[in-house]
Amino acid sequence: MLIAMSGHEINRFKVLKDVREKRLRQIDAADILNISTGHVRHLLNQLSTYGAQSLAHAVRGRPSNRRYDDCFRSEVLRILREQNFDFSPTFSLEKLSEDHNLTVSKETLRLSDKCCLLVFIDDATGRLMNLRFSETESAFDYMLAAQNT
Repeated sequence: MLIAMSGHEINRFKVLKDVREKRLRQIDAADILNISTGHVRHLLNQLSTYGAQSLAHAVRGRPSNRRYDDCFRSEVLRILREQNFDFSPTFSLEKLSEDHNLTVSKETLRLSDKCCLLVFIDDATGRLMNLRFSETESAFDYMLAAQNT
């Protein structure tokens, strides 16, 4: 089974493993992890009972409970694409509130689909040879862009 863990959680696992193998004292582990010795004992119990997955955050990979409803989100995106496509996030927020009585956060409007601009520049002349937008910066996208030059 694959367990997705952050760097912090991996470090915590390594320190607790050293405590279990008697290479490190609990009080030293508490200092390293910046937690109490009681918390170290609790984590050791969790680790011995449930394994390494007990150290990983339980809701990783799940959608947020605070997310907007899919219907509401699609309605806001539809309005933005049809009417406010060239507005800044702040102005879009004002227009959604005034014209459509819809309330969302400014940061939510900032979160749009990301893209990557691939650019081929001639070193000798500094001239732009090819420009291409893609979803990611991958070798496949570079090959597609190079094919069009």
